[in-house]
Amino acid sequence: MGKSDYKKINDNWGGECRMNNRASLNSFYDKTQQEQPSNGKKREKPSKCKSNHKHEYEKVLVDYSEWANYCLADHCKICGKINIREISLAAKTDQGYYCMLSNDEALEHPKYKGLPIIKLDGKPF
Repeated sequence: MGKSDYKKINDNWGGECRMNNRASLNSFYDKTQQEQPSNGKKREKPSKCKSNHKHEYEKVLVDYSEWANYCLADHCKICGKINIREISLAAKTDQGYYCMLSNDEALEHPKYKGLPIIKLDGKPF
C-alpha cells in the first residue's frame, strides 16, 4: 500500500480526529524518507605518507632472507619504495603450462636476465 492508499482510508474514516491522523500520517512518511541512507560520496581518508615526487620505477629481483626464491618487484629510483609484482617467478613451458623457476633458472631466463638484485630481511608479505 502506498501513501495515497492510506490517505484514502484515513479520509473515509469517520471520527473527530481525522485531520490529526492525516497530519501524523504525513509526518510519518516524511520521517521515513529522511531516515533513508544517502548514496553520497564517502569521505576519503588522507593517506599517511604522500611522496613529493613522481615515482620512477625500475624492475628488480628481490631476495628476501626468509623466502626461498626471488620476487619480481618495482623499485623507485628516488625514494626506494618497493611494490611486489610476482611472489614466485614462473615461465611458460612448450606444452602451455607454467613452471616455477629456481633462483639459478630465473637469472638465466630472458625475462629476468640482467635485472638488479636487492637483498632484504624478512618476508614479502
